[in-house]
Amino acid sequence: LVDFRDLISGTIELLQSRPALRDGMRAKFQLILVDEFQDVDPAQFELLRLIAPPESAPRLVVVGDPDQSIYGFRGTVPRLLSHDFANTYRAATSQLDECRRCSQEALDAGERLLSATQPGRSPRILRSEAPHRTPAVVVAREADPVDEAFFCAREIKRLQAEWPDMRLRDFAIVLRSTTALGAPFEEALRALDLPYEVRGWAATSRNEVVRFLIGYLESLRNPDSSDAFESALASSLGGVGARTVSRLRAHAYERARPLLRVVRRLMYVLAARDPQRYPLPWGGEPPSEEPSQPDYLPYLTEAELQNLHAAMVTREHLLKRAATLPLASLAYSVLIEDGAMRRLLDLDVPVDRRTEAIADLRAAIEGLESIEVVHERLQGAKPLLSDITGSLESLLAAAADDTEAASGNRDAVQVMTVHQAKGLEFEVVFCAGFAHGLFPLEARPHPLLDAEDRDWLERFKVGFMPSWPSDPDGHLAEEARLAFVAMTRARGRLYVTYADTYLRQAGRSVFLEMAEPDGQTRDLTRTSARLQPSDVLLGREAEVLLASHPSALNEGTLARAEGLGLDVAFLTDPDSGEPFEPYGAGRNPESVRIDHFSPTTLNDYLKCPRLYWYNHHPGLVDEPRSVAMERGGFLHEVLQDFHEHEEEWRSLEAEQQRQWLEDALQRHLDGYLSRMEGVLDRKREEKQVRSLLG
Repeated sequence: LVDFRDLISGTIELLQSRPALRDGMRAKFQLILVDEFQDVDPAQFELLRLIAPPESAPRLVVVGDPDQSIYGFRGTVPRLLSHDFANTYRAATSQLDECRRCSQEALDAGERLLSATQPGRSPRILRSEAPHRTPAVVVAREADPVDEAFFCAREIKRLQAEWPDMRLRDFAIVLRSTTALGAPFEEALRALDLPYEVRGWAATSRNEVVRFLIGYLESLRNPDSSDAFESALASSLGGVGARTVSRLRAHAYERARPLLRVVRRLMYVLAARDPQRYPLPWGGEPPSEEPSQPDYLPYLTEAELQNLHAAMVTREHLLKRAATLPLASLAYSVLIEDGAMRRLLDLDVPVDRRTEAIADLRAAIEGLESIEVVHERLQGAKPLLSDITGSLESLLAAAADDTEAASGNRDAVQVMTVHQAKGLEFEVVFCAGFAHGLFPLEARPHPLLDAEDRDWLERFKVGFMPSWPSDPDGHLAEEARLAFVAMTRARGRLYVTYADTYLRQAGRSVFLEMAEPDGQTRDLTRTSARLQPSDVLLGREAEVLLASHPSALNEGTLARAEGLGLDVAFLTDPDSGEPFEPYGAGRNPESVRIDHFSPTTLNDYLKCPRLYWYNHHPGLVDEPRSVAMERGGFLHEVLQDFHEHEEEWRSLEAEQQRQWLEDALQRHLDGYLSRMEGVLDRKREEKQVRSLLG
């Protein structure tokens, strides 16, 4: 297998070593046009010089914009267009200064940003001919990423109502990284019942076939790990079947044995019973005496036993192949030999969903191939599975190609990275996460290479194009060009949003100070410091909170509502007091009249606003009670219980305080594990929650 760079370098070597072939190529191409020249790397520039040497005065035209050179991680060099090409070919330059894509305000802000980050750059005067909305630019500050995401979602909902001609696909949320920042935006869009499409590793890794592939590779890398084995076996694409896995899992839990050990023992039982049909997957003679039959065996059909045996035979075969096959080839073998690819194609799902699954799978395979490329250039050979250290998923998140644009096949809000947005345009664009530490990102090296390896590669490996910035100024300049691309995607209106706090303190990006966009400012439109029902009730949300049984509210709930500053009189008597005012008074449909709230919805909201969103909003597609939600709710109960007794343990020694936390954990643990029976391994889940509590 070769990648695109290998094709380029191989062609260069071929033309350099075979003059007759080189002369034939030069004679064949009389007129050459190179588009997107800002994305050319030095190897491609050398190939162009071989095909169209400067001394032959070739008829050569290149088109590009050095301000949109954003693929430094692929080795592109913007000065090849801005300086080297003109100097090498003594070319005439024609400036294209008319823009039909975005507003003048966005262009001016981008120009100021580029000038501030690239002192030696010649200034450009660009004119916009694009019609735009008023205001053309809006800068919004929010308290946290959840508020930021809901601001964007609410604006989309509002603009849909104001501009009837707008389709959902006319809106885009552009992020520096969908992996790091995408989750709150997905949640907000689901909560407001807005269909969306998202691309990037965050979306790819949720695809079941991708999760199966990663889990299976991890089980091959750690063949004695029962957890990795169970993850691969339990997938619906594994071919074993949920009923079989459930029986085996229940037996393993009951006997407190690893699932891998239970399945291995079953293989010996089957081999002793019928060695012709069920030979041991790992070879060898079956036991001379048949082991005792496990109590679950009568409940498994012959077809289920055959499927399980076939899966174990395939696993043993792939374990042997993992010792010789390169990483990406092994992944192909897993998909084909285990039958996952066939089962994927046989699924009774709409064609577009199957196509999307295959596209996500291709992205994962390409990520593995990217890891191979770096390893081969460093070590001289493609890596085996055993050569990879650390989490495969984290490596893929960094290596998977995150630059393919979202398909846009559905009428849905587009959520994508800035790299994916290049070349596209939308009526309204939200450049979100424009915060300190997020945009610009801090320069970081390739995760597979240390400093010494990087220095060696750059000095001695001919044709190697480093995918990291050579200096801090170069990195800042590339990030500024990336921001320029993001800001110029909006035809009608550009929103630039940021939050005060993400996982750490953030606040306004330095790029906003440099760009000084001329437009409207929104400040803390929804604060999370003290959430009120009036912050979240907008049109459709109000409908799900309509009356039910207000008389069932207890005194504690009423007291908590009153503590939030709400008029609670109408809760027990709908004819008295004032109902909660919906968000954006005067903007809601007149048909929505909030008379009172059901006890359940109000109780969930007062307990946790996020719990309300998951339990009562019809736009959510996830199960209301996912494993993560159940675990989070349980930990919340434990910590709430612990802190309610703070006066009693605050003055104690650390060890005694830990015992208080242990007591709080024990008070809730059995009930939680019972609720999750059949879903999670009790022993492993207890270990997990203990580690989370520290």
